This record gives sequence, C-alpha cells and structure tokens, in this order.
Amino acid sequence: MAIKKCVLSAALLVSFASASFAGSVATVDMQAVFKGAPQAKQIEAQLKKQFQSRQEKLIKMQDALKKDQKEIKKNKPTATKEHLEMLNKNFVQDLQAFQKEQTDYKKAVYDSQTEAMKKFTDHVSSVVGDIAKKKHLDAVFPKRVLLYSGPDLDLTDFVIAVLEKDKKA
Repeated sequence: MAIKKCVLSAALLVSFASASFAGSVATVDMQAVFKGAPQAKQIEAQLKKQFQSRQEKLIKMQDALKKDQKEIKKNKPTATKEHLEMLNKNFVQDLQAFQKEQTDYKKAVYDSQTEAMKKFTDHVSSVVGDIAKKKHLDAVFPKRVLLYSGPDLDLTDFVIAVLEKDKKA
C-alpha cells in the first residue's frame, strides 16, 4: 500500500511539474533567424566585400597555374630537359604560393565569420531573452532540438521582427 502511494505521489508530482513547465517554454527556428535577419545579411555582404580582392587574387593565381600547366604540356615534346625542369620548378613554387595564399584566405574568412556570427548570436540570445521575459517564459529552445512543438510555441517571427527593428534604429 505504501509503495502504491509513493508511486502515485511521484506520478502526480511529475504530471504537475510537466504541466506547469509545458506552458512556459517556446522555440526559435535559428536557421530562419540566420536567413531572415537583416544583420545576418549585412554580415554576409560585409565579409564578401572584405575578402573580394583576396578572392580575385586567388582566381588570378589559379588561372596563371592553369596557363603554366598548359605551357609545360605544350613544350614537353620539344623543350630541353633543363627548360622543362625550370618550368616544373617554377610551377611547383607557384602552386605552393597559391596553396599558402588559399589556406591563409580560408583561415581569415573563417576567423572573421566566426567573430561576426558570435556577436550576432549573442545579440539574438539577448533578443530571445527579452522576449522570454516579456512573455513570462522559463525556457526557449532551438526548434531543431525538439521532436515536436506546436506552432503557438514558435517565437521565430517575433525574434526576426525585433531584429528588423534593431536594424532600422
């Protein structure tokens, strides 16, 4: 009998806790926020502008490598051994320079993107926190981590609207 009372009490407690918690949670579709927020679009445009000249330089280096490779192939049957060795040596040096430049470029883009997105994500978290306080929510989860949530729990549109207002201010 005592075991039944314990089990019943535990079941009631869990049921009560779930019921009170279920009404105080919400979700945000972070992918939609990253796609729809003007700040995210601004970050993308800023990064594109910041790294455009370096990207163009890489394209020119790559085109030069292709040209050099064709030149080596074209001259192979008629060129002297020394000339071919020189062409190959120059090609390898240019290829190494291209690879280093490409690695440096990717790292710089990654670092800049990471820094900008961290600032943006922190801002989004602040906006979500403000909305949660106004709506008296205990928790807000990213939508993708939940198996199911009703559409009335989704704050995504509210978050994007606040971010759009922030952009205009």
